Amino acid sequence: MAFKQFLQDLCERLGLAEAPPPPPRAADVPLADPQQLRPIFPRLAVWGVKQIHLILGDEPEAGDLVHAARQAVELGMRVSVRGRASDLAQAKLLSDLAAAGVQEIEIPFLSAIGEVHDALAGAGDYRCALRAMDRLADLKLPLAIQIVLVPSTWKTIERTLQLLDDRRVREVRCFPIACRDDEPSSWAISASELLAAARWIEQSGESRFNFTWFPPRRFDPSRTLAQHVRRGPRAAADAVRIEPDGRVIPPAGPAVSGGNLFQDDWKPIARSEVFRAWKRRRTTPARCAECPGLAACAVGCLRGVANWSEG
Repeated sequence: MAFKQFLQDLCERLGLAEAPPPPPRAADVPLADPQQLRPIFPRLAVWGVKQIHLILGDEPEAGDLVHAARQAVELGMRVSVRGRASDLAQAKLLSDLAAAGVQEIEIPFLSAIGEVHDALAGAGDYRCALRAMDRLADLKLPLAIQIVLVPSTWKTIERTLQLLDDRRVREVRCFPIACRDDEPSSWAISASELLAAARWIEQSGESRFNFTWFPPRRFDPSRTLAQHVRRGPRAAADAVRIEPDGRVIPPAGPAVSGGNLFQDDWKPIARSEVFRAWKRRRTTPARCAECPGLAACAVGCLRGVANWSEG
C-alpha cells in the first residue's frame, strides 16, 4: 500500500496522473458525544479545513455544544452552528456560543406564516425564530437563514423573503427537497419545477440577499416531510460531511463514505470512486440555455438526480 501511494504521488508530481482536489474548505459535523468529537477537529485542522458547521439534532446538550464550538475555535477554525431556533434560544445558550467565539448562527425560517413553519419545524419554533433574530442582533452575532423549499413553503416564499428583508437579514441559504418528474409527490418540488423556483427566488432577492444553494435532497417517501426538513442538507457544495465515527461523505449523491477521517489522509479519500464521481459532477459545465447565470447551477444541474443528496 505504501509503495502504491508512493507511485501515485510520483505520477502526480510528474504530471502523469490527475492530482486530487485540495481539501474541502468546510466540513459539516453533527453534534455528538464530546468523546467522539474531540479527535475530529484536530484532524480536520491538519487537513487544512477552515470552517466547521456544527449540526444540531433535536434537544441538543447545551454544554456539549459550547464545548465543541470552543474546541474548534481554539484550533483557528471559523465555527457556524446550525439548528432549530427552539433548540438554540434556550436560556443563555446564544450568549454562551458568542462568548465561545462562534461566528455565525444558522436557523431554519421556513415561512412567514407561523402555521406553515411550525408544521415542519415543530410547535412554537416560529416564535422562537423571531426571538432568536432579535437576540442575535443584540449580540451582534451574524445570522444566516435556511429556507427549505417544499410546496407549502414555496407558496409563501414572497412573504417570507419580505419578512427577512424587513428584518435586515442578508444571508439566505436555500435547500430544496425534490422528487423526480416520473415519481411526483405532493410533498416535494419536482425536478422540472426547481429551475423556475430557483430563478424566481434569485431574481426576486438579487439586490437584497446573498443566496447560497445546497444540493437538493431527494424525497424519501418512507420519511415524513418534517423529518426531511429537520435533517437539513447533508453539506454545502464546497464542504464534506463528517460523521461522528469518522466517515467522510460528499455533499451530494448517495450517502456513501469515501474513507475514514481517523484512518485515511485526504488524498486517498479524494481518489475514492465516490469522491471522484462527485468531482466529475462538480467539474462538468452546469450552464445551459435554460438557466443562464443561475447561481443555483453551481451545485450542479438542479434537474440532475445524480446531483441530489440521498440516503
